Amino acid sequence: MTLLSDSPLERNTGAFVINNIQPDDGLGPYFVSISLSGSNQSFDIVRDTIPRNRNGELEVTYQDLPTGSYIIAIENAIGCEIAVGNPFVIPVNTDVIIPNVFTPNGDGTNETFEIINIPGSGNGTEMLITNRWGKVVFESEDYYFNSEGDNSFWDGGDEPEGVYFYTVEIEGDTFKGWVEIIRGQP
Repeated sequence: MTLLSDSPLERNTGAFVINNIQPDDGLGPYFVSISLSGSNQSFDIVRDTIPRNRNGELEVTYQDLPTGSYIIAIENAIGCEIAVGNPFVIPVNTDVIIPNVFTPNGDGTNETFEIINIPGSGNGTEMLITNRWGKVVFESEDYYFNSEGDNSFWDGGDEPEGVYFYTVEIEGDTFKGWVEIIRGQP
């Protein structure tokens, strides 16, 4: 198995590929069962057929997975397990991820300037956003997100489409850059 990507908390972006499967029983097709353990999220696949890749090897990829430890079992056509791997872990990505565009147009998607992996409320993440002339258009001494939807993310207010500049301080680290508002049609 090969890890393709990790996943930030509360985001399902992990991925792995199950490959190098070499059964010697000749009882295909082969199936995989996967369960996620030790997580507050649910993920189960039961008897998913493992296809062959263009080289004729058994291989299957799973994407958009939450972090956690996965138990993986492979069975042949008559239900006998032919391989059970050690738990496979999709680790948590704790890197701060700052987008460079958001689209506050009322469609419910990408409506705010959401920085991924910042601490919750009360942890002192400071945000300053200015327009291209240096005028402050947004300021917060507690920029945060929580899963209940109560957050302080900038929604663009009444500012027009365009490029804005931010300075954000997160746990002593300062990040500077630009973000573009594209309103478009909802």
